Amino acid sequence: MATSNKPTCLIVLSAHHKGVSLQSFVHAYTVAMTPFNVFLATPQGGHPIYVGGDENSQRWIKDFKQQMVAVPEKLENVDATQFVALMIPNCPGAVFDLWNNDSMTNILEHFVSEKKSICAVGYGVCALFSGLAGNQKKTWCFKNYSMTAPSVVEAVQRDDFPVLPVVPADYIRENHGVYSASQDDKVHVVIHDNLITGQNDQSNLTAIQNLVLLCSQRQNKPTR
Repeated sequence: MATSNKPTCLIVLSAHHKGVSLQSFVHAYTVAMTPFNVFLATPQGGHPIYVGGDENSQRWIKDFKQQMVAVPEKLENVDATQFVALMIPNCPGAVFDLWNNDSMTNILEHFVSEKKSICAVGYGVCALFSGLAGNQKKTWCFKNYSMTAPSVVEAVQRDDFPVLPVVPADYIRENHGVYSASQDDKVHVVIHDNLITGQNDQSNLTAIQNLVLLCSQRQNKPTR
């Protein structure tokens, strides 16, 4: 892990073949690398598959993959106490490998209990579904939180919709979260205490900028 004096941000990515939105990841990494040391992790340390993106982002990721920081660590080995912020970009694959993940459960339990800043965008919001609390691990950590995620209309447009293990909007409502979304592909970001969520790629940059601002405010908050 980097050793500069900057605080460290954990970026969690899917390792499923449905991949990680390249546009979302580029925004997440390039915005976060200035205020934070950035640390990538995936389930079992699998190499993420970046999908979509334009010609510029394709060139960027080609160069990025030559760097050591591009190699993710195993999510199972992450010590959540070492990070001040958690970011999960839009990962279509998160519906399969992050929504019910024991390592994510432990990380989220720490972040929620310590009120550390969390940002999740698009299908990356599914990683939050691993956040269980209580002795029986049956209560969702984000119960009663206001948040967003891809709408049912957006989910239905996926070619793998019939086999999705979870539909984000439905999960949030069924587990007593407060769900909202834009129906016209506009930027839609919801901030609730330490949690920032963005509906889709269009909301990505705004969500990440709010995470940086939130962390900065908390760092500069005077102690009593």
